[in-house]
Amino acid sequence: MPRAALLLVVAGVVLSLPITHRTSGLQCGQAPRRDGAAVLYFHIFKAAGTTIREKLRQYAHACDLRWACLIDCERKVLGASLVNCKVKDEIHMPRDANRRSVLHLNRADVVGGHLHFGLVDAFPRARLVTLLRDPDSAVVSGIRYVHPTWKFDHVLYELRRRARGAPGSARNAVTYLAPPGRNASAAYAAAAANLRRFDVVGVVDNWDASMRMLQAFLDPTHGWRGWHNDDRRNVHSQAFSTASVLRQLTSTDALRLAAYVSRERALYGAAVAAHRATCRALLGARDRGCRATID
Repeated sequence: MPRAALLLVVAGVVLSLPITHRTSGLQCGQAPRRDGAAVLYFHIFKAAGTTIREKLRQYAHACDLRWACLIDCERKVLGASLVNCKVKDEIHMPRDANRRSVLHLNRADVVGGHLHFGLVDAFPRARLVTLLRDPDSAVVSGIRYVHPTWKFDHVLYELRRRARGAPGSARNAVTYLAPPGRNASAAYAAAAANLRRFDVVGVVDNWDASMRMLQAFLDPTHGWRGWHNDDRRNVHSQAFSTASVLRQLTSTDALRLAAYVSRERALYGAAVAAHRATCRALLGARDRGCRATID
């Protein structure tokens, strides 16, 4: 059945975003599927990915579904038989000798981790899921992740230092959403276009709607009740917020930061559009969360 589409121009790229989506085909308590149509969750750095991965683990465990978590992925498949990643953990997966084999991983119901778009070729029937975060916040959160004991002033100083970097030189979401071997302009264009292939695009800045989208896509019978648990992972030892750091930037520093993350901001704009489209498809056009203002 043909899908209606929303046309969007982002950084000169015309996106045709599907606005009707099927669910994943998974259902809590069903026997694991063996048709190779795994759900792939792309964990974007500092976009609540550790929290989402833990939700997916708990979901798989409670619902008797198969889960595999991949880490340290290179941006290509080794030949046609092995993924160039490490397998961090598995739930309910078969006991195979080589857990990195494409054949083994295609037996999973959900595969998640810091995946790169080049891995999609290993899962030709996969359904794709990701969450993104506004780039300004992601930069601050990344600093705090690398330096968890830093106090407020140290984080602010480092943010100001990074903001003086070359305009457009910040690279985060694009490294996961674009195939390898592209220059910066081509990589961002490809990443924006690739978002139309995702069945769920959530954004941290619209958390409730994003969690309800995941539930509608993965668990339409509401067999597991953990989607709306707000417990977060990677809690910082220093009690201040990312937003409080950003508020302390001078107008000059804020302009420098905007220039530094300019390409990531354009990609985030494409992600917000894809989020709205997939939200309407999964939750309905009248859902309040699909119409929420996202900065």
